[in-house]
Amino acid sequence: MFDKVLRPSLITKLKIAFNFSEVEALLTRSCTSFRLAAGIRLLSAQGGPTVGLGILALLTGGCQDPVRQEQIAALGPEAENVPPGPLHRPGQPCLLCHESMGPANRFTVAGTVFQAPSDRQPVGGVQVQLIDAARRSFVAYTNCVGSFSVTPAEYEPVLPLWVSLSGLGLHIDMESPMHKDGDCGFCHRSEKSPSSAGHVFLSEDPLPVDALPAGSCQGGRP
Repeated sequence: MFDKVLRPSLITKLKIAFNFSEVEALLTRSCTSFRLAAGIRLLSAQGGPTVGLGILALLTGGCQDPVRQEQIAALGPEAENVPPGPLHRPGQPCLLCHESMGPANRFTVAGTVFQAPSDRQPVGGVQVQLIDAARRSFVAYTNCVGSFSVTPAEYEPVLPLWVSLSGLGLHIDMESPMHKDGDCGFCHRSEKSPSSAGHVFLSEDPLPVDALPAGSCQGGRP
């Protein structure tokens, strides 16, 4: 929490100097990108851009979201011989790291597609059709480990976001839209449970081996 980072005397001076209750909210809430953006606008309006950014730097110095850090740590180490990149950590919640305050480049949408609910076989070359609340669409393709990712420069969706999958002569629509963010793996963890819908899959039934892409690593845009 911010009030544990800053000296009480400095907190008091900030509140007196700017005379607004929003400082209290910034001091007592975790670091998230939308709060920081709001803080920049708020503080800049009160004291000009230079003062605003300076105070914001004090507010955010050494700030980490302990919940997010615990979630990242729970993912465990990287798989042996798989360096960080488009092929690492299939099926895991990508946006834990790939978000504006995270340690990796930001993604707006990301996930992994497997062939069936009970099968961990990934499927490459699947077309991932995205349609947002503004009716803007984007198509991504899964790579050889079944994963796909979308950068802000490619597509910045307005939530909620609807998703459908097409590949190997099959098509499946997501039953409900994504409201929280574009992280498929956050809700679609590997094991189905009260807190997880199970991993994302292309077919209700396992596909025959000859229907799957041949080769050790294929996928991407056809």
